[in-house]
Amino acid sequence: MTTIMQLLIHIRGGVSFVMSSVLAVGKHFRLGIISALVCLACIFSCASTVSKTQLPNPIKIGVRTVASAIGNNISKNKADGFCGTFGKELQEELKKLDPNGKRIEVEYHEIKNEGLGYKYPRYHGLKTEKIHIECGPNSSPSENLKTAVGIKFSDSFHKTGVKLLLPEKLVEDLNSKSRNVKDIKVGVVKETTTSNLLEGIVDNIRPYDTRDEALNALDKNVKEIEAFASDALILQTILDSGHNSKEPFHRKGYTIFKKDGYLTSVPTEEYVMAVKEDTTFSDKLIDSINRTLKRDKISQARKELEQIEDSTPTTPPTSNILLRLQEFLSSIFTEILGVFITLLSTFIILLKGTRSEQRKDLRLFLWILGAVLCVLGVIIIAIWLQYKKL
Repeated sequence: MTTIMQLLIHIRGGVSFVMSSVLAVGKHFRLGIISALVCLACIFSCASTVSKTQLPNPIKIGVRTVASAIGNNISKNKADGFCGTFGKELQEELKKLDPNGKRIEVEYHEIKNEGLGYKYPRYHGLKTEKIHIECGPNSSPSENLKTAVGIKFSDSFHKTGVKLLLPEKLVEDLNSKSRNVKDIKVGVVKETTTSNLLEGIVDNIRPYDTRDEALNALDKNVKEIEAFASDALILQTILDSGHNSKEPFHRKGYTIFKKDGYLTSVPTEEYVMAVKEDTTFSDKLIDSINRTLKRDKISQARKELEQIEDSTPTTPPTSNILLRLQEFLSSIFTEILGVFITLLSTFIILLKGTRSEQRKDLRLFLWILGAVLCVLGVIIIAIWLQYKKL
């Protein structure tokens, strides 16, 4: 009996030892499994973070073409103006991030909602992620607008201010002090930095939903408004090229007020690049943009913008030529009318005092007179067509 009890005790001890060993191994095994899973999670998390913070390829730049010196002639791989230069230099700057990696391409996309007002809000392309950068005359004060919520801005690339597009006659009145800027009726697009700026400068502000509505109102004879306010480079484009492919405003007797400054004593608009704020790569993209804006070719492009703005005329560049041409056409018409009346009177007198056999000569004279008048008419029409092209 004693032997049996001792045997059972030894067996129980052995089982206890085996169980404790198994439990110990299991415990360490579980710890190993848990450690392995934690490591894998960290690896995948890091890989995911790296992937998400990488810049998109291609980077899509949306270009606002309302100011042609900043952006125009947009195609997928090319843009003219400052934005075109910026895109090329950005692509060069991005090579530094990973010299051995895949080349990051740049695409250009024209932004279609130019000046269409709050129904087609600014930065819509960024918010819907159709583009990654918006390049154009976007002012840094626009961050205070409702449309700029969720948008992040770069450093400034151009400083400018607000001017007025108005008839030449009104400029003469303003310069002679017979009229005051504060008293004229000025049109402006709603929900813009210009709209906010005009308060306190102009008493009679007329807000419009879109730029086209304001320009159409300016171009009417009913004097709904007397001037349109916007940034200097935008007004220069309207003066030179019109809007919506319509006739340039310089042909209609409009000009820009004023050449030697803005409506304010100092520039109030600082143009910036815009990106969507809450993307995983927005900080990295803004950093790349700011570095690009310091490149030499960008500095040269900035100077060119300044030169274009400084050359903004206070009178249409062809106005003197057009006035002389108008006077010339008027004098020609007056001379032709005088000659026609004289010849017609002579013809009537001769017709009364001639016999039937002499009337053949008068008919010939009449044909010659008609031919001369036709030639002169063609010349006048040709000159007039040339005038319309100026």
